[in-house]
Amino acid sequence: EYLEGGSLRDVVKQGALQEDIAMSYVLPIVKAVHIMHTMKQPLLHCDIKHDNIMLRKHIDGVVEPVLIDFGESRHFNEKGNLTTTHTTIGCSRGFAPMEQYLGITTFTPQVDVYALAATLYYVVTGDEPPFADDVTEKRILEKLPAGISDSLKKAIVHGMQKDKEKPTKD
Repeated sequence: EYLEGGSLRDVVKQGALQEDIAMSYVLPIVKAVHIMHTMKQPLLHCDIKHDNIMLRKHIDGVVEPVLIDFGESRHFNEKGNLTTTHTTIGCSRGFAPMEQYLGITTFTPQVDVYALAATLYYVVTGDEPPFADDVTEKRILEKLPAGISDSLKKAIVHGMQKDKEKPTKD
């Protein structure tokens, strides 16, 4: 399907987005990822980023974000064991957590949580997120605009934690 609206990157090239606009693009993707993660046989996308969120323009002018490019996705059985095989590890710098560089063998939703948080970081700052090994809470908070809510700051900081156990527990 041809999606006429371009990518989320195209939107942000015009300038960082205000929180409400950023959330209107990212929240539907968060909901879709939640569905993928909670299926009987869960799926990890493993490549969520601004370039893989396309915008579908409807006739009535409504813009709908659509997550694309499932080429790096991983499928798991009911027990969380990998059921697909990949010979390469694809990682998008700034949007992939460190554990993704080592390879994913068990269902680890934090991989996509990290990428969603990094995407939010990108859309509200207009800057690429730092490489996962360089991420610190201080570095993230220094770049986030003063006007965003504390809840969004917390979501980004916790989502981009180096400790893969923290993002979904807080």
